[in-house]
Amino acid sequence: MKNLLTKSLALVFGLGVAATFTACHNGEDAQPTVVTNVSVQETDENGNVVGRTLVITANKTATFTLGSETKSGINVTFTNAPVKGTVSATAGSTTKKVKFNFGDAKDLAYDVIFESEGTAVTQAAAQAGTTTVSNQGANAEETGVTAEMDFSGGVANADATVTGDYSVTVVTPTETETSAEELINNTAIQEPVLSLNCQPDKANFGNNPVKVKVNVPNSANYELACANSETDEAPASFVQEGDNMTIELKHFSVWDIILKATVVKVDPKIITKTFTGSSKDGSLAYTMDYGFDSDNSDPIVAKYLKKVFGMNKREIRKRVTFSKVDGTATLNVTQHAKVYTIQSRNKTFTATVYGKADLNLSIETNTPEEVKTHDGGSVRK
Repeated sequence: MKNLLTKSLALVFGLGVAATFTACHNGEDAQPTVVTNVSVQETDENGNVVGRTLVITANKTATFTLGSETKSGINVTFTNAPVKGTVSATAGSTTKKVKFNFGDAKDLAYDVIFESEGTAVTQAAAQAGTTTVSNQGANAEETGVTAEMDFSGGVANADATVTGDYSVTVVTPTETETSAEELINNTAIQEPVLSLNCQPDKANFGNNPVKVKVNVPNSANYELACANSETDEAPASFVQEGDNMTIELKHFSVWDIILKATVVKVDPKIITKTFTGSSKDGSLAYTMDYGFDSDNSDPIVAKYLKKVFGMNKREIRKRVTFSKVDGTATLNVTQHAKVYTIQSRNKTFTATVYGKADLNLSIETNTPEEVKTHDGGSVRK
């Protein structure tokens, strides 16, 4: 015979609980098994008890540092992460940082994108007006964007103390403090989706600015802007024509290309999954989704959504543990998500962002054979 033990829990509020079953019996009815102190804990796939889970994925093998904990690889998971903090991700000579703040969430996920450097040209060649310099090559392939400095009219650095070759590297920003919980109807989101790292820093061109030409595929229908990443200063000129931008810079620094958009609608969404297995082992594996997915594949939107929401949709394996019982365990995972409808200029797109999961665990236990007692009841061997 079977006995059904059911236990529900919400991951966000904690996972320990106990359940006891009792019953009265007459004649030869079976007396149910009494199951006590059945507790459930969420763990990672290796069985380690989990508090807050921070997942980070890089496009190159990197070293990730969070406080005193260091991990290397492409995909890393920090379990029991602090409520908020910063992860430093280093690949080669490049370091990027991810700022995180869990708020009410238990699970966060981010992508870190590393790019190769752009090519360079000497200041003397630029002053002679005989050349251009671009990010062609690996950097252009990695970012999907081409950027070119135009020195055809000759350009001179007015600050002789700033030395070094001229170069432009397209960078995908990582740092963000946007929280999905803050995004409601009519929320304006202006996020850097690309940065132009123009070197050497602080090279000054006075009234003869350097013209930088940038091509971002499929960006014509989106509202873009440009500003200095440190001071929010506007460039000398910014013109958007189709997929091309022309930016005039009076000095070199890191200049952000910003996508301007507004959240026009937020809809809740529920995703349910069921996992079953033997309860004899005292644990059961399950999966849940992290990050976001979208109905829009334009490169500029992909970069924007990563900046705002952190990581493309990815399935993560987890596990729950409980007291060992002879029977069958069934875990229902109810994951909450939100579908954000976002508009920029005349383009509308959606992003489904995956959030917390509630777990409902039931155990159907096997009961031993009954034995009659002298008083007409029954007991268990």
